[in-house]
This record gives sequence, C-alpha cells and structure tokens, in this order.
Amino acid sequence: MGEKTRIEWADHSWNGWIGCQKVGPGCDICYAANLATIRLGVGWGPHAKRRRTADSTWRLPYRWDRRARASGVPQSVFFGSLCDWADKAVPPDWQQDAGRVIQENPHLIWLLLTKRISLASATLEIMFPGGVPPHVRIGSTIVTQKEADRDLPVLTALKRSLGLKGIFISAEPLLEKLLIREMLDDIDWVIAGGETGKDPETGLLSRLMPLDAIRGLRDQCLETGTPFLMKQWGDWLPWGQTLANGSNNLVSKGKKPGQFHQEGGEIYVRLGKARTGRMLDGVIWDQHPDWYAPFDRAAA
Repeated sequence: MGEKTRIEWADHSWNGWIGCQKVGPGCDICYAANLATIRLGVGWGPHAKRRRTADSTWRLPYRWDRRARASGVPQSVFFGSLCDWADKAVPPDWQQDAGRVIQENPHLIWLLLTKRISLASATLEIMFPGGVPPHVRIGSTIVTQKEADRDLPVLTALKRSLGLKGIFISAEPLLEKLLIREMLDDIDWVIAGGETGKDPETGLLSRLMPLDAIRGLRDQCLETGTPFLMKQWGDWLPWGQTLANGSNNLVSKGKKPGQFHQEGGEIYVRLGKARTGRMLDGVIWDQHPDWYAPFDRAAA
C-alpha cells in the first residue's frame, strides 16, 4: 500500500489505518469508501471500526526515508488517502504511533490532509506532544464557499499558532466557485480537481467541476503567486477543453461519450477520468511549493 502512489501531488500515499465517515458535500461520492468497502472489506461510517494496517505498511516510510536521504532530495507522503488522521473515531494510541513514524522519518515531506480541520489542533497535540515537526504540512479539504469561509480561517490560524512550515488546500471535488483571494497570501499550495465514480448505495453519479470555478481558482492563484496544481477534470469535460490524449475532438470515432449536460452556458460531456485528463485551457498546471529543495546529505 502506497509504494508509489498514482495521486498526482505526492510521491507516496500512506495509511496507518483504513476507515472514515462522510462529513460534508465533498464526501457524497467517496472513492476511499468505495475502495475500502468493496475491495478491502473495511466498514465505513460513524459506527464502523477503523482497521489498523499491517506492520509491513507501518515500515514503508522508513524505506522511503532511507531512499530520500541517499538521494539528497526529500519525497512527499500523503497521509490519509483511505482515512482521516483527525478522525475522532481513531484510537489515540494509533495517532500517537503515526506521529512517531512521522518524527522518525524527517527526510520525507508529510502531507496531512483532513476534512476535519476544526479537530486538527487537538489531534496534532496527541500526535506530536513536543510540537509539530518541520517536515509536516497540514491541508484542509475545501469544496464549497461555505467550507472556505468556515475552515480557511482555522487553517491559517493553525499555521500561525503552531509555527507550521506550510499549509495547503485540496479543492477536490471542486463543486462551485471559490472566492478566497484575500486568504491566499497565507496559503502555500492549492490543489484542485473534479469528481469521479458513483456511489454504490445511492447510485449518485459524479458531479461536474464547473469551468468557471476551476478557472477562477487558477486565476486567483496566479494573481497571488500561489502554486496551483490541477489534479484532474474527473468524469466530466467541458466542450472545447483538451482530452488526455491531446485531442480536442470530444466525440471521437469508436469512443462513445456518456451523457451531455449544460450548465452556466457551458456544455459538459461525461467521458471518464482516463479520457478527460488534467489539461486546463491547453496547459497542465503542475506547480509545487518550494518544499522539496535538496538537502545536505552530509549533515542529514
């Protein structure tokens, strides 16, 4: 689990445990819930027990850290692709163990993303009684303006109070326009993307990412000099955007598109993630913050 992640914004993904519950609109179609319940047999929801992963998984970061130290270049680890480290249902001793693993692997940049930023401060005290290590970055999932107004002040206050070296937001799935320009001066990285899949219980299909929403977020980042990474379009592509294969022909011979949808003056076609790709207005936006500068191996 996590030797080399396919997630576009990290080198590795790591889960000390598996399981979570839906807490907001971004969770309506949760890839992690589908993967955990259907393929891994792990329960999901408020009454389901979280499952601690195998000892071999807990040893992986030590291998990655040795490689990073040998190369002189840090690697990034997304902690929580199948869980949430700030989840109240997680036993505190597991969180303490995870904090120990993070502290003992300082040549990795640990990306701790949560949908529960209001619980982050208390959880970080459990994980790091002596203070958050400098190689940890904290992120908050923001998919609507309501979440931005509620959670971004908490995230930026956390950065100041704990002296964090970096914070980021994940606007995935981006469901509507976000007006956050005045808050971006305190944000070190913005990741955004569309939704994929289908909820097996409700049958709800993935929602589209509005073209004006992703363009608006990109433009706000350009104005403030905030690194911006577009992870994916998701299942839907706006008419006129470029496919993953570089073509602009959304209805190509031999490849039948899914349904069409019109919204906000744009036409969207449901094609699936593999075909939609991650190119916005002809550009792959793959910017990263300067967290990965080579370090002195002799001093490491």
